[in-house]
Amino acid sequence: MKSLFRFAVWSNIFYLAPLLAAVSFDLWGIAALLAALVVFSTAFHYSHEVSYVLADKLIAFAVIFADVAMLALGGFSVFYIALVGAFLALSLYVRYVQEKGNRKGFYHGVWHLCAAFVTLLCILSYAT
Repeated sequence: MKSLFRFAVWSNIFYLAPLLAAVSFDLWGIAALLAALVVFSTAFHYSHEVSYVLADKLIAFAVIFADVAMLALGGFSVFYIALVGAFLALSLYVRYVQEKGNRKGFYHGVWHLCAAFVTLLCILSYAT
């Protein structure tokens, strides 16, 4: 039970914001991907990054692909591209500079927050 209290585990809750946005815009495929991401990422981190490795990676790549597709289908709005670019840069800084490969630590939870916001922006770029 102690594992649930690590930020890298419970920070997957941040993906509920884009999941709810996807549901509210009837983007059921995106909602299903995000639900799977929440389940498998939480399971991956709960297992101390031992189990569900492949599922976690595959679903994460699927969400990234869906994000890019939504930006493209949304017409590559300058407003959303600028916001996504800024938060993507912040996400990558957190992931590869601050986190330093420690996928169990605090900064990996911050990565979840940043990545969830990027996905939310991609959903909004498509749906609005």
